[in-house]
Amino acid sequence: MHKSKIAISFHYNSNSRTNPIVSLRSKSLDLDLILDHTITQWEYYADFGVHDIELCLMNKQIHDTVIDADGNIISDLFVTIESIKIDNFEFKDEIDSISSYTDADGNIVNTFGFLGFTTPYNLLIQTPGYLLKRNVNILANKDILVYLSECYNKS
Repeated sequence: MHKSKIAISFHYNSNSRTNPIVSLRSKSLDLDLILDHTITQWEYYADFGVHDIELCLMNKQIHDTVIDADGNIISDLFVTIESIKIDNFEFKDEIDSISSYTDADGNIVNTFGFLGFTTPYNLLIQTPGYLLKRNVNILANKDILVYLSECYNKS
């Protein structure tokens, strides 16, 4: 059976105190990993289906965000998803449509792949990649996330 290549590239923004550490979990792929700043690309070969991927910035503390006298952030600890590919189909531009993320107060935030909170960043993807690309193009906005959630919950 054909397996689809999932590839996620990261950019880590460190501050003077520490480097970001990210947990990567997936029930459907049976994964529980820790990624540090030396791992800038993660790859996995997945079977046909809808898969969950949960990313979480694990080690951010309140003092990791440095603010100047005017309230501007001048230094911070965060991770950015630079690329998400499935079978060479790029989904970076659609990332907010296939993910859900909240701040510490539970407010939904669209971050275009920016992980700055310690709350889980949840992705739902579909393999093979051409199916997800087709469904993203057919369905509008968060409708793709609802569709993927329904498919995931059936499996």
